[in-house]
Amino acid sequence: MILESAHKRIRQATLLILASVAALVGQSGSRAPSGRMTTAPRVEQKASPVVKKTPASSAQGENKMSAVEKQITPSVVTFSIPDRPDITFSNKLAGIPLPKVAQTNFYTSAQYERICKNDALRAASPYVPDIFYEKSKLPYAERMKFYNSHEYWRIENALREECYDTIEEKLIHGMDLRTHIIHICRELLIYGRPLATLPTETESLREAVDICGLTQLGKWMDIQKAKNREFRIILNSSVELCQSTFYP
Repeated sequence: MILESAHKRIRQATLLILASVAALVGQSGSRAPSGRMTTAPRVEQKASPVVKKTPASSAQGENKMSAVEKQITPSVVTFSIPDRPDITFSNKLAGIPLPKVAQTNFYTSAQYERICKNDALRAASPYVPDIFYEKSKLPYAERMKFYNSHEYWRIENALREECYDTIEEKLIHGMDLRTHIIHICRELLIYGRPLATLPTETESLREAVDICGLTQLGKWMDIQKAKNREFRIILNSSVELCQSTFYP
C-alpha cells in the first residue's frame, strides 16, 4: 500500500511537471511570431529613410541646376499674338546692363528717375517683340523709316490689344506696365536702345547723341556751342571796351 501511494504521488508530480513544461513551451511558441512581427518593422524603418533620401537629394540637385540655368538662360514668357505668329518674344533685353544706383535713405531726382527706368525695363522686357530689338541695330535713318511705316503701327496696335487682353493691370512707379512696354518699343527705334541703359555707355549728353545716331541733333548742338562761345568772346570784348572807355 505504501508503494502504491508513493507511485501515485510520483505520477502526479511528473504530470504536473509535464503540464508546466508544455505550458512554457506553448507560451514560448506563441511569443516567437509576435517577436518576429515587432522586429520586422524596425528593419523597414531603418531602410525606408535611405530610400527616401535619394529622391530628395536628386530633387535638390535638379532645383540647383534649374536655378543655374535660369541665371544663364534669359527668361521667356508664354506670351504671343495669335493673329501675328511672326512676332516672337525672346526677352533679348534681359542681358543689357543697367546703371547701378546705391541704396540710400534719400535719392536725388536723377537717381530716382534711374530707379524708375530700371524697374520699368525689367518688368516690360519680356513683352517687347524681338523685331524691335533687331531694328534697333540699324542706322538711325532706317530705324525712322520703319517707325514711320504702316508695318510698325500694325505691330504696335496688335501688341497693344494683346497686352490689354492678357497682361493684368500693373503699375510700375505710377504708370501702367502696358504703357511702359509701348514706350520701350519706341525708344528702341528712336534711340537704338532703351533710355534706361544709356548711362552705362556714357555720362556725356553730346556723346549720347552720337551713340544714338542722332546726327542732325549733334550738328545743331555743335552749332549752338560755337555760337555760345562766340557770344562769350563778343561779350567779354565789349565789357573790356566799356571798362577801358569809362575807367581809363
